[in-house]
Formats: sequence, C-alpha cells, structure tokens
Amino acid sequence: MANFTEINAQYVTGAGRSRIPRMPVPNASNPPGLLLIGAPIPIITGTGSGSTCYEVHPEATKIVDGVTLYYAFTSLSGGIPIGPSVTTNINETLTQTVAPSGANITQLNVYIAHGSGTEGVIIIDAFDETKGTFVDDMFVKVAPDATGTITHEANYLGAFIAAATEVVSAYNITSALFDQWLIVPGTGGASDTISGTGLTVGAKSSVVAFAYYKDRPFVAIPHPKAECAQLLATIHQYTADYNNAVAHGLPSAATLYADLVRWNKEYLESGCLYPVVGGRVPEVPKA
Repeated sequence: MANFTEINAQYVTGAGRSRIPRMPVPNASNPPGLLLIGAPIPIITGTGSGSTCYEVHPEATKIVDGVTLYYAFTSLSGGIPIGPSVTTNINETLTQTVAPSGANITQLNVYIAHGSGTEGVIIIDAFDETKGTFVDDMFVKVAPDATGTITHEANYLGAFIAAATEVVSAYNITSALFDQWLIVPGTGGASDTISGTGLTVGAKSSVVAFAYYKDRPFVAIPHPKAECAQLLATIHQYTADYNNAVAHGLPSAATLYADLVRWNKEYLESGCLYPVVGGRVPEVPKA
C-alpha cells in the first residue's frame, strides 16, 4: 500500500550556495538544493496499486522567517504519470497512479525568494522528474564562453553573470535524459527564451530556470550472445560514470552503483556470464 505526501520546500539561493558540491550540504531533513518548509503533509494513507493521486494545489506564497517566498514549481514522483510530472503553472493539476510496486507518491512544491537585487545573475539547476530531486551532474554548456569560466560557474555554482546574451545548452546526464527547460514564474523577461535544449538569457537579465530530466529507461536486450556486446557497452559507460562520480565525491555514485548492479544482473541472465560491478570489465565471451 502506498502513501501520498505533500512536501513544501525553499530553493536555496544567496551567498555560499553551490551545486557541486551541494551547499548547504543535504541531509535527512533537507534534500539537495532545498530547505524544507514545515513537516511533510499526509494526503492519502494506504492506497492500493492503480489508485489515482491528484496534485493538491499549492499556495502562491510562503513566509519563512519574515521573508516572502514565491511559488516556483511542483513535481509529482513515485507513481505512474498521467501527463506531465512537473509544472510551473500553479493552476495545473498533476496526476499519477500508484505503481504495482506500491511505491509512495510525493508532491513537492518548491518556493524561491525573488528580488535578490543582483542584476545579471542567472540561477540554474537540474531536476530529476522521475526521482523528484535536484541532481548534481554537470548538465550545461554556455556560449559564448571563450575561457570556459561561465560554463564552469553554471555547472558548479549553479549561477553566473550574463554580461551579454548567452545560450545555455542542456545535455543528457548520467542517469537521466533531458526533458525540458522551465523558467520560474516572476523571474526573467522578454529576452529570456527557451528553444529545445537551449535557454537564451539576455544581457543583465535576472532569471531562474531549471532543466528537467527523466530517468533513462531500462531496455531489455534480447538473447542470443551476439547482443552481449551492446549490453557490455552499456556497462562500460555506467562503470566510467560511476568511477567519475566516486572520484569527484558526487552523491550520484550510489545511484550509479545500483544501476550497475541491475545491468550486471541483466548481463548474467542473458547468458553473457562474468559479473561486472564498478570495476574492470572482462571481454565478451565468444558465441
């Protein structure tokens, strides 16, 4: 049986904030990039597989420590989506049904402080719609950027100064595929536009925008052993991504390891032999 829970949270901005590594440091009470506002709110308790859960419409503002926070977006995760899983439209109703696994469904409402007063600062981040959390992967390239400094700041700080018009191009990350950019309501202006993977920001604009991702689907690769090479190539890629995450101390390492375990199981069950988890990958046995 599944529970449907609503969580309200503040997206962290200001001095000391960063994406890689996450600052403030995430913990059991505060997910990556967020500070919880109050306690989680139970909406439905103990609902069965196939039951439909409808988004509870969030408030337009929240006041925390005397500061007014404004609605940014809502995500619904954990179930089977009926339509989109994320929205910046406070009047849109997201819907999911409970999966056969009975996994809990979570509605996350994110709020943000407006009007930092810093002209030309762009704030961006990457959000995994499937998991309902911000992720730490490098995810964008900014142009023009002759020295690479702007791209570095965009990925590691999640913020950069737009002294001129810039195009922020998102790309697929380790565990998820790019879905869409969405601009946070009440930020940016007419010069800030979205086209596919590109977010164009105008000179001296102040905009907050998030790139949204969906988890990569697991594709069953059919037998016979001739297909093992394709499966092994996937394991090679996940192994490299896992080793990179470990080397850089990224939280995504745990998820990547779990993905490797799953791919390794598929490798074995396909008759390809030789387990591979996060280390040296052996040669494919000849059919």
